[in-house]
Amino acid sequence: MTPGHTYDRSYDGRGDSSDNTTWDKRFQEDNPLCQHIHEWKIVQAMAVMKDKGKVTPLNGTKPRCITYHVKGTCFLNCCLSYDHNPLSSVVKEEMFEWCREAFA
Repeated sequence: MTPGHTYDRSYDGRGDSSDNTTWDKRFQEDNPLCQHIHEWKIVQAMAVMKDKGKVTPLNGTKPRCITYHVKGTCFLNCCLSYDHNPLSSVVKEEMFEWCREAFA
């Protein structure tokens, strides 16, 4: 981490990390999709989907923490930490398909 750098999904940009122990292996491969996921900010992918008229994946009526589920780590003090839980297989597939389009 770069000192002084702030992150989109934490309240103050600092804090202990929250590692996703059930991180989807498909986001860890050596391919163009994973390269984009690694290089892009989540807000870039969200903007791509917004331009396409598509919403960010939801946990009920609340936004999902894409950073946690797609990048595999986030912060404990993340404003979306309520979503730092394992995804069902159906939701995991929905997240993967959303990412395939968002990070293309």
